[in-house]
Amino acid sequence: EKRANDQSQAEKTNRIIIPRTDATGNVPNTWGTFDGDYTKWRSFKDRWLLLHLNEDVKPIVKLQNLLTACTGTAENALGEWELVEENYEKAWDRLKAIYEDDYRHILELMQLISSLPFIKCASSETIRDIINTVHRHIHGLRHYITLDDKHPYIVAAVIERMDAETFRDWEKHRFALTKAKAISNPLGNEANEDPAVNANKMKQYFPTWAELEEFLEQECSILAHTEDYDEGTPFKKAKLSHSNSSDNSHTGTT
Repeated sequence: EKRANDQSQAEKTNRIIIPRTDATGNVPNTWGTFDGDYTKWRSFKDRWLLLHLNEDVKPIVKLQNLLTACTGTAENALGEWELVEENYEKAWDRLKAIYEDDYRHILELMQLISSLPFIKCASSETIRDIINTVHRHIHGLRHYITLDDKHPYIVAAVIERMDAETFRDWEKHRFALTKAKAISNPLGNEANEDPAVNANKMKQYFPTWAELEEFLEQECSILAHTEDYDEGTPFKKAKLSHSNSSDNSHTGTT
């Protein structure tokens, strides 16, 4: 039954061709290593199952590779095992018993979101890293729980990590966004409501992750263009080259 469950999971995630053994019964490492980071367990397990289900590989070879693959806290958690065939399934079951912990995985991913790196000096690279990191953690969480697409906790975490200039630009964007929302009447405003009531309802609107992401993408694009300009765009370089060429020409005729 355990093997059937592993087989079913491997079929769902089978993106890698099961490696063939060489003449000595060894198999090339396509599963990498696992250092005990709960957020990396699913990825490692999916890759390892392709070896686990490979009946051409002897259990003792699987055990040797499993012990080698586990490093850091995973190595300590797995412990030492005598290299005999019957110990492979026991060691693999032991590793799964430790790391098949959805509650712990969710906590780890949520902690990573709440501790995103601060944007000390905004650049296209740092903002792109924030966007990619958030997407990676959202994707990880979707394996375990149903998420609200608005992701208010992620919005709050990202805003908290902004540098002063990015935060200022965001607040301007947020004000324009919220005003547009009020005009389009998404909060149930009546056309004849008092302006003060509308203003108060504008303050009640909390932006979604999609709206914050759109702002970050715009910032990333603007910064990338600015960085290219500062470094010298092809147009600027061509203009400078032409200017230098003209100066040299004038110098040669005097």
